[in-house]
Amino acid sequence: MLKGELAGMLKDELLPVIREVMTDMQTALRKSQADQGHTLTGRLSQSTDFEIEASDTEIRAKMFMEDYGLNVEFGVKANRIPFSPPGKRGGTSLYIQNLIEFFEKRGLETQEATGAAFATAYVHSREGMPTKASSKYSTTGQRTGFISAVLEDKKASIFEKIEKKFGVSLEFIFVNNFRVLENVVIKL
Repeated sequence: MLKGELAGMLKDELLPVIREVMTDMQTALRKSQADQGHTLTGRLSQSTDFEIEASDTEIRAKMFMEDYGLNVEFGVKANRIPFSPPGKRGGTSLYIQNLIEFFEKRGLETQEATGAAFATAYVHSREGMPTKASSKYSTTGQRTGFISAVLEDKKASIFEKIEKKFGVSLEFIFVNNFRVLENVVIKL
């Protein structure tokens, strides 16, 4: 058999396995988000999706989600919170508006939600995000690291499933930029 034909056969057998692995990762990421209490709108979970690209020499699988998923994964340091106490205002703050919307979705009226937004902004500016108190929304006690936890949990089984069955090498690349969260390359 020629190298190209062998690669084609491997690719045809690998693609369903890769799709299964990525579906499992997607499900695990969504569960990990929920376990950590990141469920208010469901937008992050719904946006968690993947694509698979295949050529004659490699299969590339990418997991995507809303950009703010990286803030949920890593948190935001206090000095990066876009809030200044009253008296140092710069006008309407999208950050405060989003906090007000957050509390309205939790059932507060606008005036109450506004007060809660400013109170939360003060805590965020001292502690960062997530706050210590927010762990009460998590069943795991964690509020960051939902991606890392899934990768750590799934990595061994993914390697075993693909490398042992097909004898191909895997390369995991964690890309910390905008929307690309995981890039799995299988070289044939």
